[in-house]
Formats: sequence, C-alpha cells, structure tokens
Amino acid sequence: MTSELLRSPYDETAHNALREAKNKQAAYYDRGTRQRPPLSVGDTVRTRWDRKKPREKAEVIKVLPHRSYQLKFENNTTRLRTSRHVRFS
Repeated sequence: MTSELLRSPYDETAHNALREAKNKQAAYYDRGTRQRPPLSVGDTVRTRWDRKKPREKAEVIKVLPHRSYQLKFENNTTRLRTSRHVRFS
C-alpha cells in the first residue's frame, strides 16, 4: 500500500490541533518562569543538601552541560549540583 492511501484527511488537522494545544499549554506553563543567570568558574555560590540546614558556601570550579556545575566546598570536597540547587552569593 502506498502512504497516500494510509493517510486520512483528518491527520493533518488533528496534528495541527495537537501542536496548537501544546503551544498554548507551554505558554501558560512558562508564564511564571524566569531564566537563571549563568555562573562561571570562580563564582562563589551557596547550596544545601537538606532544606532544614543552612546553605553552605562553595566555589564553581567547572561548568558542565545542562546547567550543571562542579562545586568545591570549604572542606575541600567537590560535588556536582544543577542550577536549581545553586544560588549566587
């Protein structure tokens, strides 16, 4: 069978409606978001592992893909954290 015989006249209409609905949902979702400022090597940041504990001071030693950073803490340990868990100080 050819691909033309398998296509329905409603395929394109349904596909366009689905794309439009996804764009509308994305617009509502992105309404309250903001871009996080990018960090560079040498920046001093604060991060924490537990919400009940205070934030620890660290230094960015390596910028990784996907908004991830390698941090060096004051006790000379290194850990990986994403921008979601890091605050510029």
